[in-house]
Amino acid sequence: MSPPPASPPDAPDAADYDRVVTWKVVLNGTVEDFDQAATKAALVASYNQPSITAEHITLTVVAGSIIVTGEVRLEDASVTFSEMSDKVMTLFNNATAMAATFGLPVISFEAPTLSFASKSQIGRDTSELQSL
Repeated sequence: MSPPPASPPDAPDAADYDRVVTWKVVLNGTVEDFDQAATKAALVASYNQPSITAEHITLTVVAGSIIVTGEVRLEDASVTFSEMSDKVMTLFNNATAMAATFGLPVISFEAPTLSFASKSQIGRDTSELQSL
């Protein structure tokens, strides 16, 4: 008989860390075709959360079709990961809304994940994210 699975790590103190929702989409086009500012504005509108602005969204764009990894910082503790995950998946499951949001046809996407980043890291490199 195997031991029970380990419990997930406890969330860090909300006073010191922001929750970060990360997702990935693959788009049909070139990096030059991708408009980050327009996509961020469309994502802000889609999320419909007053505490989320374009400054809370980081988009990393890589060629290979176009691979876009997005991170959304949730500074407002009242916005839950579940709520944001539902909003992301609602958007991702609507091909028309995805094409309008990203400005290009979507080939595939990955479900959102949750991690934590130090509040002192806002606007800095997020390579030291603490994943759950």
